[in-house]
Amino acid sequence: MKQSLFVTATNTDVGKSYACEVFLKKFAKEGKRVGYYKPIETGVTKTPDDGSKLLCLAQKLNPSFDFTVDEVVPYQFSLPAAPFVAKKDSSIDIEYIFNQAKKLL
Repeated sequence: MKQSLFVTATNTDVGKSYACEVFLKKFAKEGKRVGYYKPIETGVTKTPDDGSKLLCLAQKLNPSFDFTVDEVVPYQFSLPAAPFVAKKDSSIDIEYIFNQAKKLL
């Protein structure tokens, strides 16, 4: 049975990615197949740092999680701010985010 865990917080830079790292390791140790999805990452200069790091960890813990960083982090914005602000004039397609999550997880 597939299960998902959604990690959120009321601010940026409060430990969401760290919590995801802990959860990935914990669940993999319990024998669960793990994956990772971060629909939006802000503060991206070249590649999404958090998304790349956690994608590598998920693939190390679950080699069958065969996705690219652009699939795992489909929306990447350079401004280090809340997504609503960082997106500027871009649009974020919630339906796409939902469908991509189903594909990955």
